Amino acid sequence: MSRAGGVRPAGKAPLKEWSGAILVNRRGEMLLNLRDSSKEFYPNQWDLIGGTLEPGESPEACMLREIQEETGEALTTIKWLADFNVPIEDEAFALLHLYLGEIDKPASDLLVGEGLEHRFFAVEDLGRVEVVPGTKAVLLAYAESLNSAPGAPVLPAMDGPSTAGPFSR
Repeated sequence: MSRAGGVRPAGKAPLKEWSGAILVNRRGEMLLNLRDSSKEFYPNQWDLIGGTLEPGESPEACMLREIQEETGEALTTIKWLADFNVPIEDEAFALLHLYLGEIDKPASDLLVGEGLEHRFFAVEDLGRVEVVPGTKAVLLAYAESLNSAPGAPVLPAMDGPSTAGPFSR
């Protein structure tokens, strides 16, 4: 069972575990990173700030470390939103820990520790750029949750079992 009460595939452990963050500014725009062209998966597409957990590292510690490494910002507060089982091959899956944080600096003032650039996007801009498919679903579900009734669960459509809880601020 996850923190959100979902069930992981019976007897299976994730092949990979990582943390990602929806980082928003005061205007509600979401920070994304343009992946390098050398990436094996989704090169030259926009994605969340995040990365793989190191041995013994908690998902929250991983997220805070990745934010600092990739943007230069030392956040002290992030909020857990959900955990997702993300299918990666056959019956194997990875586990994504999703967080929410705030950065209210222009993207041009942030360190680009990975990828090609950072940029803030309004929800309506997401259809005009190439965003990693799973990332786009999560961002759209998060944006929809901001417009729904308080406490109403809004989950992105994922290809595999989800252990996600409702998004709420």
